[in-house]
Amino acid sequence: MKVVYITDVIMKRTVTVNIAGMAFIVDEDAYSLLKSYLNDISRRLNDGEKEETMQDIENRIAEIFRNRGAFGVKVVSVELVREMISIIGVPATFSGDAEDGKQMGTPPPYHAVPTERRFMRDPRHRVLGGVCSGAAAFFGMDTVIVRVITFLLVFLAGLSVWIYIILWIVIPAARTPQELEMMDRMREERL
Repeated sequence: MKVVYITDVIMKRTVTVNIAGMAFIVDEDAYSLLKSYLNDISRRLNDGEKEETMQDIENRIAEIFRNRGAFGVKVVSVELVREMISIIGVPATFSGDAEDGKQMGTPPPYHAVPTERRFMRDPRHRVLGGVCSGAAAFFGMDTVIVRVITFLLVFLAGLSVWIYIILWIVIPAARTPQELEMMDRMREERL
């Protein structure tokens, strides 16, 4: 994998990499995940088989990315890299020590998926402040239902609009890629 150039696109840094002779645009988080995955595989291989095996793995990665539509304009995301890892397998399988990961007690960083659920505002799916969208993700409900309940509580039950404004101020917004990914995971869990 060869880095061609790095650009900033709307405050999200992207890296253009050459994988098996094909150029892919990869977001910075996905690039660091992919790089650590490939470095981990490379460390586990014998010197005699390393070059050919790494070339085969890069060919397979390029094929997976291309088949998922990431060739050309689409940016390779962390989710796509994780999907690729699940298809190809964990590095322990490349060195024949598949039990190695179980004995170490901690999974590799590219498989670390935080299980933490936090109540945060979701700025990507907001109408006003993202409070209802964040509550819907946290409680596993549909966003429209939470918004309708909030509307009914404010206008029919006499709940003050100030409570919504206070929640807007007090509840932190999901900003980092990890927090946004956590919000997406909470949404997917309800499906």
